[in-house]
Amino acid sequence: MKLTTERILSITAIALGVLFVNSVFAPTFASHFITAYLPDCDAVIFVITNQYSSQDCDDNTIIATSTSFASTFSQTVSALSDYSLIYIKSGTYTVDSTLNVNKPIHIKGAGTMLTKLVYSGSGTVLNINPNVNPPHQIMVRDLTIDFTSTTGVGIEISNVNNGLFENIHVIDGSVAMKINSMKNSRVQNFFFENFATYGLQINGDGGAENRYIDGMIIKSSGSATAGVHFTRSQETDVGGSYFTNVLIGSPSTGAMTYCWNFESTTTNPAYSFIWMTTSVGDSCNTASARFKNIGGVFITNSWLATGEANTYGLILDHVDHLKVVGGSIQGQLGAVRISNSGNQYHQYSNVWLEPISTSGYGFAFDATAYVNEIDVNNVELVRGTLSNDMSKIMKNAISLSVQPKISNVMYIKQSGRNLVDGTSHTITLPVAEPDTNYYIIYGWAGAQGDNCRITSKSTTSFSVGCDSALSSRYIEWMLIRKLP
Repeated sequence: MKLTTERILSITAIALGVLFVNSVFAPTFASHFITAYLPDCDAVIFVITNQYSSQDCDDNTIIATSTSFASTFSQTVSALSDYSLIYIKSGTYTVDSTLNVNKPIHIKGAGTMLTKLVYSGSGTVLNINPNVNPPHQIMVRDLTIDFTSTTGVGIEISNVNNGLFENIHVIDGSVAMKINSMKNSRVQNFFFENFATYGLQINGDGGAENRYIDGMIIKSSGSATAGVHFTRSQETDVGGSYFTNVLIGSPSTGAMTYCWNFESTTTNPAYSFIWMTTSVGDSCNTASARFKNIGGVFITNSWLATGEANTYGLILDHVDHLKVVGGSIQGQLGAVRISNSGNQYHQYSNVWLEPISTSGYGFAFDATAYVNEIDVNNVELVRGTLSNDMSKIMKNAISLSVQPKISNVMYIKQSGRNLVDGTSHTITLPVAEPDTNYYIIYGWAGAQGDNCRITSKSTTSFSVGCDSALSSRYIEWMLIRKLP
């Protein structure tokens, strides 16, 4: 058949007409148009003008339909066999009550920017508790949960083994994610924001082994308690919780009490085996990280910092077996605060300790606190003093090697710029020195001083004498000390 210009135009018009009908009227046609371009799934949930429906991905039969998303979701879960996958198409879904997953089912959205569950209640949005023993696999991924209030839990997980939770965004609510019992499972690529109490809340007791938390951003601009909140009430050893590439911070200064908080109500430290690697806690208003009655803590190449008033980078209260390797610890009053007795076997290696205040400490001990056996090796003290009680560091130290950061030979302790007149000038130091074993390097702003020299030093000042009188000259100086 010869394709004339007129025939080509006719065929094109018909094709465009079919595409228009499919795109505009597909929801009113056979269900084939809903499932035509879906990922591999067993059931698909979609919304058309406030009507929530689900259908079989293979034969296109309708499974459930309702004006309530929770009702449609519940009927769909009940109709499917274990390990089936529910695909929630792109769209905004109003959730009026808890979505319960009581069997090993997989749930997948179209993406965090595409599938949004807007919750109007005050309880839990997605409650995962498979009613099987032993617990089995669960997968949830690629969606957003958005609260309309500051109450409620985004995702609550219980009785899960070999679970995968990834690519999920939770906005507002009280707790973004609550883990009651989960082991041999992975949580990755999450974004929690504007929660009222906790970003990630973890029960560290039974069934709490081998949880891998990777690639998570946790931020709150409200008065939240903690980004990660881990609790225990038993002393039985469990292991472990592995946090990698987790960023916790407050967009507004000092919004969260703790970025990281791990605590136990047990008498003795509960061995929990917490691993924190290449992670961050920043701008929380009491401490970046706090450990209380916890044993088995390993922090590697992480940044624990807070510049708020009266804060510490790391607070340790009755912590057994702690190892910090690499990274930086910063706090206004001190890098590390050690409170209470019973701390033992602490090791710091290749770490920056940075008190924000020049009067702060690398290690600040409470009155009754101590560490039984502390190993401080190749630690760089950026400013301040190593400890408020050097006797506790030295008495219990296995080894001690601390270097100020500025130089391998000398370091700058303080500096200033002062206006001087006459032939003799006394410069008061902003901060008193412990002794006079320091050096002054100085110069003049503008014309050079005539034959001037340092004539005396004390712990609170130094004097400069000149052969000829000076008139309104500025001296610029630095006080430097030798490394101990």
